[in-house]
Amino acid sequence: MNDLIVVPQTSHWQKLKALVLNSVSSPITRRVYNLGLDEFFAWLSVQEPRPGFTKATVSAWRVALEARGLGAVSINVRITAVRKLAVEASDNGLLAPELANGITRVKGVASKGVRLGNWLSVRQAQTLLNAPDVATTKGLRDRAILAVLLGCGLRRSEVAALTFGHIQQRDGRWCIVDLVGKHGRVRTIPMPTWVKVAIDAWTAAAGVCDGPVFRSVHRGDQGDSREVGLDQLLRSDCSIFRAIPSSRWPGAANLEIAQLWITRGKWGGRFFINGSAVNGISSSLAPQTGGTSSGPDELAENSNKAFQGALVVGMGFILEPQEAERLLHADSRNQDVLLRYLNGEDINSSPIQSPSRWVINFFGFPVDRQTAAAGYQGSVAADYPECLAMVRERVLAERLTYEPKNPWNRKLRSEWWLFGQWRWALYDAIAPLNRVLVRSRVANINSIAFAPTTYVFSDAVVVFAFEDMGHFALLQSFAHTTQLEQYSSSLRKDVRYTPSSCFSTFPRPQVSSLESVGQLYYETRQNLMLSRQQGLTRVYNYFHNQLERSADVEQLRQLHVKMDHAVAAAYGWTDLDLGHNFHQTKQGIRYTISETARREALDRLLALNHERYAAEQAAAAKQPSRKPSARKRPPGEPTLF
Repeated sequence: MNDLIVVPQTSHWQKLKALVLNSVSSPITRRVYNLGLDEFFAWLSVQEPRPGFTKATVSAWRVALEARGLGAVSINVRITAVRKLAVEASDNGLLAPELANGITRVKGVASKGVRLGNWLSVRQAQTLLNAPDVATTKGLRDRAILAVLLGCGLRRSEVAALTFGHIQQRDGRWCIVDLVGKHGRVRTIPMPTWVKVAIDAWTAAAGVCDGPVFRSVHRGDQGDSREVGLDQLLRSDCSIFRAIPSSRWPGAANLEIAQLWITRGKWGGRFFINGSAVNGISSSLAPQTGGTSSGPDELAENSNKAFQGALVVGMGFILEPQEAERLLHADSRNQDVLLRYLNGEDINSSPIQSPSRWVINFFGFPVDRQTAAAGYQGSVAADYPECLAMVRERVLAERLTYEPKNPWNRKLRSEWWLFGQWRWALYDAIAPLNRVLVRSRVANINSIAFAPTTYVFSDAVVVFAFEDMGHFALLQSFAHTTQLEQYSSSLRKDVRYTPSSCFSTFPRPQVSSLESVGQLYYETRQNLMLSRQQGLTRVYNYFHNQLERSADVEQLRQLHVKMDHAVAAAYGWTDLDLGHNFHQTKQGIRYTISETARREALDRLLALNHERYAAEQAAAAKQPSRKPSARKRPPGEPTLF
């Protein structure tokens, strides 16, 4: 019974330690306990005379830890590990129960707060948080940095070292895990929802999804640079004869740059991209296709078909599931204004593309009956008092910190109960539909999925106003993937999908013949995600992994090839050899069409785009009183960015 009191046996200690470590589920806690127990064993082994495993021994070890200058938290977690060790020893007959009880009563070290007086009031913190100009990418980044500093209490060095790998969900809540801080201490920190929303807004605008969370702003959107800069130069009789589309800035700044060499007039020499000879260079700094260096034009046939989701300005509108459940339980009427909120991460991470959060959405309601327009009979925000009270508490003070220096800020102040930029054109377009196609606005893999129209789609989501499997097959196919990778803005390997550049210029074929193959592909992919309980990102990582040969992934690859061939046939390109295999791409190794097929597809898509655009312009010329329906900015697209 008392083996561990007099002469501890190494084998007993190690077996008991294994039992303690197996009793905890968190890998962080397991690692800290393992360190603490090893330290205790080492300390015990050098004590002369060798003490027994008693309350006095553990109390002496606590004193030794204090003498080392460890903080209260570090000492207490070590004491907790030893208490668990005593319980396991007693349960396994190696320590008398009364001795184990004595050890479990060893007190930890009380944490002592230090009153410095340098804290911020809530209003000061909100003012600081709203100081950056969120109309710019830099402002969104700075706001996210401040949110992490204020909401998570990180040091500046910890914020600078923060990576996407640190941000994880634990038990349905966001955390910063395995963060190495001062003196090399590793800890996990809870992340409030409003902090995660601020980070999402920054990363979506910057087009980043891996590596360091915070970095120098990528100055200049590649898609916009092409449209307003290079296209205009090439159309004014200039030529690009050499280009390096993407490279690291040679200095200390963390920047990506594009290098190009331009001459006035037609270039009579050879063309080079990244040192390789090509036939010509387009405004996208890619090999010239279609016999022209100019880019595609926006097509009227694609108007009101693709949208960016709604912009929420104010973290207080976004709720965790538990908060939404409480409000729904308090008053069933709250279901009118409590909606599930789908973001890009939900699309890519959830096996069923299910939203992880909710949002309070008062649509365009007046705040109350007293301020409503004369004769107004519809709903008002005050009809939902619990929700309005929550928004007033969480959002009103923040909104009042916006200086009324422009119409946008004045609107945010005066209509503080409305969450921000509601996409009326989007929801008008999808009103007749039961479901729509969606994808994450920032991703390095083209992953299209269906979602109910009852969701509120965040600004990190692109929504396509289609509910048929034919359009799913088209948008998931090589044709759309090739188009978006060519004309999207990007940063390193990440693609930022812009509806005006990626979809408005995309010539679509008739899709009725694609229904059955799209249905089969979608159902097979959904079954794969459900069986593995993994989302689109993980599934397509398997899909593009050359070493992955499991039957379900091989089946998905075969169906993808079949779907791509069906899409090619819908375009009338039965002569196009797609050459599916594992190929090297800008995004790494991908199971996709060959580079030869990709260039030929771009050539044909561009020619088809110019053909349809010319036909639309000719038709519009016959009706001079009507304005062209194609627009550079789709209806409802925000003016904030």
